[in-house]
Amino acid sequence: MYDLSKTIDDKNCQIIAKATSLLRDFSFYFRRKFSSLDDDMKTAFEDHTKFIKQLCDQILLLCVDKQLYYSIEDDGCGLTMWF
Repeated sequence: MYDLSKTIDDKNCQIIAKATSLLRDFSFYFRRKFSSLDDDMKTAFEDHTKFIKQLCDQILLLCVDKQLYYSIEDDGCGLTMWF
């Protein structure tokens, strides 16, 4: 998702987490099209890192019967999971 200025809400997080449990591999990333960020975009990306952690936690709760591996990017704006 490029330059998304608003974070995805809890309801959508749950929908994404449920759909993820049906997949073999899953990746979800927030990206910036340009290197400079205004204050609004900086705040949005801080919220995106919180969302990535929340999404990861939701998926882990839904997939307790599966062995999975995951990686959160160093900047916190990306999540990759392998089932």
